[in-house]
Amino acid sequence: MKVLGFTEENTACCLCGKTELKGTYATEDDNGTIFYLGSTCIKNKYALNHKEFKDKVKEGYNEALKAANEEYEASEEYKTKNNESEKIEELRAKYNLEKKHFKTYYRAYKI
Repeated sequence: MKVLGFTEENTACCLCGKTELKGTYATEDDNGTIFYLGSTCIKNKYALNHKEFKDKVKEGYNEALKAANEEYEASEEYKTKNNESEKIEELRAKYNLEKKHFKTYYRAYKI
């Protein structure tokens, strides 16, 4: 199981059916099927304690940061130093990353 991220766009858990949640976590099972689950259902379904759950969320987020960074470095904007801020915003939105995290990641790993 992999946690792909949190979204406020889907507010219903597809496991228990609870609606009007603040949001759900997109999870991918071993078959590649994506489910939108509330945090309690993820913990129960995969027998995770709170720390393990947070670690899974962080792991998925860090994978998205790495993918965004790789795509950014492969871009023409990065190579030519033109419109870099626009490309950063595009990737931040694509990978659902917070602005401060993408820039922090980039600085921390590319100095």
